Amino acid sequence: MSIYYKISVALIKKGRTEGLEKKIDILWMDGKLSDDERNKLITMLNPDTKAE
Repeated sequence: MSIYYKISVALIKKGRTEGLEKKIDILWMDGKLSDDERNKLITMLNPDTKAE
């Protein structure tokens, strides 16, 4: 698990999610998050929808 994943999880738990999905995608495109980490974070942000 990357530090970026852990920080993102903490932000989601605190409810500080404004603009976070875009930042997660940028980290993923830069290779700082794995596909699995990205999908888990997107699912946490949007529990009613499925990640790609």
